[in-house]
Amino acid sequence: MRKQTIILLTVCIMTFMSACSRNNAGNTVPPAESNQPSSANGASNQLKTEAVTAEEPLFTNTSVHDPSIFKVRDTFYIFGSHLAAAKSKDLMAWEQLNSSVYEENPIIPDVLTEMSEELARAETDTFWAGDVIQLPDGKFYMYYSMCKGDSPRSVLGYAVADQVEGPYKNKGMILKSGMWNDLSEDGTLYDAAVHPNVVDPNLFYDKDGILWS
Repeated sequence: MRKQTIILLTVCIMTFMSACSRNNAGNTVPPAESNQPSSANGASNQLKTEAVTAEEPLFTNTSVHDPSIFKVRDTFYIFGSHLAAAKSKDLMAWEQLNSSVYEENPIIPDVLTEMSEELARAETDTFWAGDVIQLPDGKFYMYYSMCKGDSPRSVLGYAVADQVEGPYKNKGMILKSGMWNDLSEDGTLYDAAVHPNVVDPNLFYDKDGILWS
């Protein structure tokens, strides 16, 4: 009986050792899952990365201070202070049209000569925030403003062009403020604490189709 017990124990030990040997050799136990991606997953991730990179938006910056924006056909335009202007078809990649007030600029050529009266009246050499609108006659109207800066001595006027990018032709002043010691058209003296400063025009139509500035 003792001999049979020893033989049976020996067989069990040998069977256990054989099973362990097969496990270590990897013949019967499936390998553990790896954290490393397979070649197929790696290729898929690379394609996804390339697709994301290809779809990243492209931005092109320009400088237009105090901009107003409107659309003409398939192009957006912004106009702002200092006669700065830019355009874009997608609102991301912008092209600068003009950036400052100088003679022979593309927006209002000969601006310092043509608008010398308005600039002198406002005691400045530049423009403040303006606005451009296309009216039913098909022409483009730029309502501009000029201001001394440290006082409300300002003018508001308008210029007209056949094309949105210019050239615009000055039509003169339509409003002014800061008339120190000068009678206004209604006979009153200008009072900065009561009367407005005519800057930063904005054009819009009300619900009745009437144009306001």
